Amino acid sequence: MTSTHPESLTVREIFQSGRYVVPIYQRAYAWGVDQIETLLRDVCDYRNRGHRQYFIGSLVTHLLPTTDESVATFEVVDGQQRLTTLFLTLSILGTADTRPSADLLTYEGRARSAADLARLARTGPATSVDDLEEFGIKVGLETILAAQKRGDFTHADLDYLLDSAHIVRTTLPTGTDINHYFEVMNSRGEQLEKHEIVKASLMGRLAALDDADTATRTFARVWDACSDMTRHVQRGFTPRERKALFGADWDTPSFTSFGDVATAVSVAVESENQRPRTLGALLAAKPSDPGKAAEDSSDATERYGAIIDFPNLLLQVLAVHVGADVVFDWSGSAPIPLDDKQLVREFERQLSTAKDVKEFTVRLLRLRYLFDRFVIKTDRSRESEDDSNWVLVRARNHESKLSPVATFGLANDDEAESSNAAHAHVVLLQSLFQVTDSRRSYKNFLFAILQFLNENSAPSADEYVAFLQVLASQRLGSAAGADLDAGTSVPHFQFNYLDYLLWLRASQGDASLAHIGWSSYRFRYRTSVEHFYPQHPDPGGNIEPLGRAIVDLFGNLCLMSRSENSKRSNLAPEAKVGQYRSDAQSLKFQLMAAVARDEGWREEQIRAHGEAMLTILSGLKSPPEATASKESTA
Repeated sequence: MTSTHPESLTVREIFQSGRYVVPIYQRAYAWGVDQIETLLRDVCDYRNRGHRQYFIGSLVTHLLPTTDESVATFEVVDGQQRLTTLFLTLSILGTADTRPSADLLTYEGRARSAADLARLARTGPATSVDDLEEFGIKVGLETILAAQKRGDFTHADLDYLLDSAHIVRTTLPTGTDINHYFEVMNSRGEQLEKHEIVKASLMGRLAALDDADTATRTFARVWDACSDMTRHVQRGFTPRERKALFGADWDTPSFTSFGDVATAVSVAVESENQRPRTLGALLAAKPSDPGKAAEDSSDATERYGAIIDFPNLLLQVLAVHVGADVVFDWSGSAPIPLDDKQLVREFERQLSTAKDVKEFTVRLLRLRYLFDRFVIKTDRSRESEDDSNWVLVRARNHESKLSPVATFGLANDDEAESSNAAHAHVVLLQSLFQVTDSRRSYKNFLFAILQFLNENSAPSADEYVAFLQVLASQRLGSAAGADLDAGTSVPHFQFNYLDYLLWLRASQGDASLAHIGWSSYRFRYRTSVEHFYPQHPDPGGNIEPLGRAIVDLFGNLCLMSRSENSKRSNLAPEAKVGQYRSDAQSLKFQLMAAVARDEGWREEQIRAHGEAMLTILSGLKSPPEATASKESTA
């Protein structure tokens, strides 16, 4: 009999205890690369750290009446995206004993989704992307197979997923009004966020101090100012406080201690009751926004979007705080897990005293300022298909208003061109990392950047470029053994870094690259590996299949957006060149397109192009020179 009480079940038990139907009122499967890779990475990390159990999340179901009493059939009320991802993973990577049966999960009223899931359950890794119809399920197949081929998800991880990863399944009582259930779920109060729990815990450490009221108010003010990632941190303070904290220009930090911050943010007890407010009252009150009450009510810095959210920024700052002496290494990891699921645990472990909390508060404010100044953002005021309008702007006092300006400003007009080029070079290198590691968690490159800024708070553009180039070349070196003739399993970083090297050569005057659109090039979220010569040519395309060993060669591959790839993946190369806007594609694609227009694109061209590109990658003995043409506007 199925329990109506929440049950903690392993993934194996979830699929052994019933069939699941995703009803028509639920959305189609829509998880993308980031969500799938995050789930797989979490499982891998928890296993490697020796955790006996890993709780993936919850699953809410409703028991359906059935004539087959031997197996329960559940309607999935909540959790279908995670459940479908687990089904895909077991179907693609599981053995004959662990692969789910074709009828274990289906989508009601979505015939194509149901057929794709059934096919994957029957044929597993032998399934071709071209055998599937639903875009989301195609993405799932490619992502899971690529993770396995890269070694990011192994058979040991799969065993851990089956028997150590748990899901809390709740089955609603028979007769539950599902419509009413959804109404209640949608109108319920929001749960306390993990970072709010951390905030309360850290304030609790300060509550025992003699100056507890001053300390907790200072901490809360800094925390609230830093937590709003939609604008520069100076906006969280009044103009008078900005001057005390960041100088007359609001852009030169002048605090070095917790006491400096406490003095600057005016933490005197309100005169209305002349009594310190309790910790509970402080937490219950909504964060004040002194900036909105200030005279500079307009804020031009709110147009920018951060590449990370506040909980993950907290972990990044904590990692720098506790790992100041750690030498970053791509083959290793940060001093603490950069995964917001670990947020509460890591702060409990690392900050145990009031002194720790005070020191962290200063570090948080300092690094949040440096993050705003030296880490790329997206400009939401510009139109963009994929949120890739990268900018690097600092905030300063301009006529008593907080205004943005390019981070690496110009000393004088004579230096304008070279300064613009260096600034653009920094933006390009940072965006290379961001489009490769777009998830909010596990941003190891950001940890390396913050660690660098913690030691070098005012780098020049050239110094910053040199650091980022070393970081990129070290990452390439850490993956030296990766198979680049592996089709869709080739790591995306290799493609993006190759584009950067092509851009650099072109910007330095390489005549053989003059025809590619390097001067206006920017990194976009190109997340799908495309076979330029198709794996399965359209029957009417007048070209024959070349065979997997040829089409999977690095010379035949490039990165594209998934929507572009899914629409034209089976076209002949010459047809693709005609239908894609080449100047909007990667630089590698532009080189391939030029060859296809002039010579056609068959095995000879694939091998020649691949050898040339691999020579550029493998021939790099040291980071390239940090120079660029003055014409660059990247």
